[in-house]
Amino acid sequence: MAEANSSRGHYIAFSEASAVPVERKEHPAGAFVGREREMSQALGVLEEALRGRGSMLLVAGEPGIGKSRFADELAEEARSRGVQVALGRCWEAGGAPAYWPWVQSVRSLTKHVDAELLRELLGSGVTDIAQWLPEVRGILGEIAAPAVLDPDAARFRLFDSVTTFLKSAAAARPLMLILDDLQGADTPSLLLLRFVAGALGDGRILVVGTYRDTELDADHPLVAALPELARERCVRRLTLRGLAEVDVARFIEVMAGVTPHGSLVWAVHDETEGNPLFVQEAFDCCWRRVGSRRRPAIQVVASACLKA
Repeated sequence: MAEANSSRGHYIAFSEASAVPVERKEHPAGAFVGREREMSQALGVLEEALRGRGSMLLVAGEPGIGKSRFADELAEEARSRGVQVALGRCWEAGGAPAYWPWVQSVRSLTKHVDAELLRELLGSGVTDIAQWLPEVRGILGEIAAPAVLDPDAARFRLFDSVTTFLKSAAAARPLMLILDDLQGADTPSLLLLRFVAGALGDGRILVVGTYRDTELDADHPLVAALPELARERCVRRLTLRGLAEVDVARFIEVMAGVTPHGSLVWAVHDETEGNPLFVQEAFDCCWRRVGSRRRPAIQVVASACLKA
């Protein structure tokens, strides 16, 4: 009898006695299952954006629940419909410059554009964007220095320049912008998010923001930003929960290539509460113990109980 420790502080016991010899398939980094309802809602928001009603989707959930994976799957669907996708990820370890997720996403949109089109898309905001992206000067050559303004006016001008650029890019081809891990965003980035939400209008833009809603104390800047964002008509919020037992069963089936016993499904679901990351960890631990001894399918048994 082998024991696999889970991230919930419990253990699951697995039996190898009745494993069915099935060749294990190479699997992706985690199965994507059980999000049909949420994905249907997200696709509805994407459709609104494609019809020229700029939209913002905020996806919340605990660590490991699959927010980034959900955004990735939505992005793949968007790409299949001809949408250009740009990604910016917040850096939580410190040291990142202001507006870091926005800088990453705007940079990705300027990388493969020729000089003439880039100058057209940037318009009068070229001086502001060039402060973010020094490489723009390398593409376009000499750019005038920005006017000297007081901090509030300079920030407003920057926000307007970024928003105008995004809408110009989306006019040429629909745009999906992913801002991942907003719980790690700096205050200026969140202010820009609010500005963009209020200016999406008729742009063919979908902004998707993901964040951990279990790590926000009262003083967190995102806590103040969320109610302001909620006032905008274009903003939708979606919270991902743990997978149901039937979806945990599908997850294991996809990963193992065999239909799991109900007792295994119950044990894994009970221990992980359906958190996909923890389900994956339980599967990987069991696979290392069973698969390494040429027992390619995981068949189950036992129980889950509190660690003493």
